[in-house]
Amino acid sequence: MMAKRKSKKLRYIIAAVVVIVVCAAVFAPKKQHFTQVSTEKVVRRDITSQVTASGSVKPKLEVVISSEVSGEVVELPVNDGDRVEKGQLLARIDTEILELRVKQQEAAILAARASAEQMRVQMERAQQVLEDQERLLADKFVSEDKVREARSDALARKAAYAAAMAQISQQQMELDQAKKNLSKAIIYSPMDGIVSSRSVELAERVVGTGDYQGTEIMRVADFGVMELVIDVNESDVVNVSVGDEASILIDAIPDTSFTGKVVEIAASASSSSSSTDAVTFQVKVRIDQTDARIRPGMTATADIDTDFAEGVLTVPLQSVTVRDKQTVAKALGKAEIPEIPPQVGEVRSSRKDKKRSRAELDNLQRIVFVFKDGKVQIREVKTGISSSRYMEIKEGLSDGEEVVSGSYNAIARELNHDMQVKVQPKGENNGKPGSKSSSK
Repeated sequence: MMAKRKSKKLRYIIAAVVVIVVCAAVFAPKKQHFTQVSTEKVVRRDITSQVTASGSVKPKLEVVISSEVSGEVVELPVNDGDRVEKGQLLARIDTEILELRVKQQEAAILAARASAEQMRVQMERAQQVLEDQERLLADKFVSEDKVREARSDALARKAAYAAAMAQISQQQMELDQAKKNLSKAIIYSPMDGIVSSRSVELAERVVGTGDYQGTEIMRVADFGVMELVIDVNESDVVNVSVGDEASILIDAIPDTSFTGKVVEIAASASSSSSSTDAVTFQVKVRIDQTDARIRPGMTATADIDTDFAEGVLTVPLQSVTVRDKQTVAKALGKAEIPEIPPQVGEVRSSRKDKKRSRAELDNLQRIVFVFKDGKVQIREVKTGISSSRYMEIKEGLSDGEEVVSGSYNAIARELNHDMQVKVQPKGENNGKPGSKSSSK
């Protein structure tokens, strides 16, 4: 009997504990989850706008050496990297056939001169006969037919002599051409420089440039002035001007920073293999420093300074985002802006970057989220130039205000007007975008 009472009492105790636990779970205060953000104050600073692009180093002046005549390379006294002077022998092509052509033309011109001399004698003889026939006609000893025949023969002999003289001129030009080709078989350096590349070896045959694309023998370059040739995106090239200064980092020389200046901007876009490729323009940046370590073909990156603003209001670059104008107007209690429908027959870009249409761009408003009293508020802003870290604010913010600077996911997707957030203490890692923190 006593055991039954203890068992019954134990069941009551267990039931009571369960009820207490359930009630505690139901009526306990719930934790609120706030988006965790980092903030930064709006401050004045100097800001430099830059365009960054990569490319390869090339000499300012590089000459391709090719032979104008075809034949076997019989002399090649220079190698890659050799320094050469203007007028120095670079290569010699076999001249045996070219010398034979010169001799043939010399013989041909001698034959043409002999033929012309024969034609001259015959012309003079025909002219003398014509004069004799004209005198006899005056004395009535010959008929007019004889005179006409003599006159025709004289004219024919004169024309034959003129043709023989023209043949001499033609043969002389061919002789001059043969001699010129013979001289072109010996190739000299057109400038002081360094052999940047050599494409053929001794005893190889080369094709002349007379009728075809000739064989490239070597290249001679002036390494004293080097340039970085970069491809700049179409949206950035409009901000680049000749004379803009640049800082250059060459991948192979990471311990040295070089300076340069924009010297040339292509007037038309670089050709691409596909219509979906990004459109770029070739820009040349002259490297100010001379360094023996810099060689053609090295990869480098240039940061071109395109604009500068002194003492302007700035915020971190990631603080500025966009929202459609309807969302901003509704959040700020303004008259709602009608949504802009897609234009009829609008042509959308087929490029890989999926560019927005003009109508879509016109419907976007740049904003920042201002942090105050534990909440964030949308603020419309007008922006200016930007650097790699900061953006100029022309309108919409005041010096000292606090704006949300991270995370990117929170700014771009999670934050809304008048939303309560938790500021991450300085020094904590907020690498996880849009991370949540809890507080009672």
